Parts: sequence; C-alpha cells; structure tokens
Amino acid sequence: MATFLGVQLSGFRDHTRSTIFAPLDEAIEACVRNITDYLVIFRQHVVPRLLTWQDLVRLSDGTMLQTFSGGFVINLTWSGDVLVLNGVPVVVLPDVYTSNWLVLHGLNPLLMPPVNQKIIGDSFSELFAEDYHNQPEYK
Repeated sequence: MATFLGVQLSGFRDHTRSTIFAPLDEAIEACVRNITDYLVIFRQHVVPRLLTWQDLVRLSDGTMLQTFSGGFVINLTWSGDVLVLNGVPVVVLPDVYTSNWLVLHGLNPLLMPPVNQKIIGDSFSELFAEDYHNQPEYK
C-alpha cells in the first residue's frame, strides 16, 4: 500500500473528501509496466466520496461507485458478508485510516474493470491511455 499511496495524495487539493481502496504493493507491481500506470491505477481506486466501513455495509447490492478515473466505476456487491468489488471477492482491511476528508481501506487485489466495461490492450498504459490524458482537474 505504501508504494500505491506514495506521492499520489499530494495531487489532491482542497482536501476533497475521498475514499481510497488501496491494494497491496505486490498486486500493483504485477500490473505496472511503466511509471504512468501508477497514476491511472490510483485514480481507479479513489472514490470522490467519504465512505467508512459502516457506510459501505449500508450500501445496496449493485451500487456503482464513480472513481476519479473518468468512466471507471466500482461495482459494489455482497456475497454473504464478503465484500465483492467488480466481481472479485476482496479481503479488506477496513478503515485503515480515517479523517474528516479521507478514508483508506486496504485490499488484497487490484480492482479491474467490471465485466461489462470494454478492455483493449495488454497494459494499463495501453488500456487507459486516452483516459489518462483526458483527466479533469479536481479542485
């Protein structure tokens, strides 16, 4: 998680209320092919909404969470008491960090696009190059 968070948080100005789903370093390193992949992956794991674990368990099955990566969504479902994000059961370390403007949940896997999102290419650099270059400024 440390690699994932590194300097990424410095890009968030005005303390935008956000929730970060931070995967293990090993999960990220397995998918990264170049340095720009980190920013793309980071934006896909950040929701511009403050969601503590208590908030997450209250969300309806099938809730779609928009991320800071335009067009990338996180589909939240439940399998019993197991949180499932984009179709993959995740081991979560809930509320690793909380403040008035940030909540961090630790994940085992990297979040991939939901099944219904189109995937083209074989790296994050290729898959999301257009998305990366067309990022809006969040203030």
